Amino acid sequence: MNEEKLNAQIKRAKKANYTAAVISLVILLILALALLRFLVFQKDNPRLMPEGIAAVFKESETVYIESDGLYYECSGGEAFLTVLAAGTWVETKDFYGQTQPYIRIHIAEQYEIYVYPDGRINTYDGYAGTMQKSNEYYMCDIYKALKAYAAEKGRIADFTF
Repeated sequence: MNEEKLNAQIKRAKKANYTAAVISLVILLILALALLRFLVFQKDNPRLMPEGIAAVFKESETVYIESDGLYYECSGGEAFLTVLAAGTWVETKDFYGQTQPYIRIHIAEQYEIYVYPDGRINTYDGYAGTMQKSNEYYMCDIYKALKAYAAEKGRIADFTF
């Protein structure tokens, strides 16, 4: 009798283990599909493309730039677009771990452009939808021109962003 009970318990344990294994595999499959969706199927964000950025700044009267710990308020429009040279940006691979120095161009609370001395540009849109990219990466050597523009044309702002 004890042997029958023991065999019954073993069968229940095996059944529970198989059930747990199947549930775990289903959960892993769902997580893998979700990750694939975010990594592979994200659409380009037109707000991060050079044309979209140029359109925003073409209409902007004021541009806010952070450089060397100072915050500048500069005139926007065509003069700024010339310095930004958005039409000459070349898309590149993601880059991470970039530290200062950089110049940050503030468009909105969570919409910014980071320009690095080595020519790399990171555009960031914190307002991007779940199926849109929130970062795009480009190459264009505008760091020195942008820094000079902020120092010459801008006035030091009394706030931070």
